[in-house]
Amino acid sequence: MPTLRLAKTLWGVPEADDPDLWDELFARIKAEGFDGVEAITLTWRTDRDRFVSLLKKHGLQLICQIHTSGGDLDPATGYVYCSSNKLHDHLASFVKLTAEAKALGAVLINSHSGHDSWAPATRRWPSSSTRSWSRPSSESRSCTRPTGNGCSTRPVSHRPLPSRGHSAAL
Repeated sequence: MPTLRLAKTLWGVPEADDPDLWDELFARIKAEGFDGVEAITLTWRTDRDRFVSLLKKHGLQLICQIHTSGGDLDPATGYVYCSSNKLHDHLASFVKLTAEAKALGAVLINSHSGHDSWAPATRRWPSSSTRSWSRPSSESRSCTRPTGNGCSTRPVSHRPLPSRGHSAAL
């Protein structure tokens, strides 16, 4: 029988912006009964090695939330949600961001992909090179699968997590 997991988003959590507070934050999240966290690129890019190390220390899994053609800070304007409405920019961004999430060991990718202004024909992701990637481990399978109007993703790892009896999926 499948086991449901509970993940806490770091969206809106003030301590998520300060790497010096991550150890205490992740300890609290684990103590609250969560099995993982969901983080945007700005969070893990602040101090990637510390971020990954502290997640492991506290036994937390990672869900990466990515925003194609966005998710960065511009010194002049602040957070860039979407820098382009061009398909090739979003495809290139998708490939880069999913590779980054894979390198972090993400168990799931929550992809905010594409652009609302695209015509229906443009919403079809033409490149087979964006359809999948695999972890080098023989015990895991992975897939990121673009769909007609954006991207749905499946877990990048199918290895079971320890049961904690929670009621939300990770």
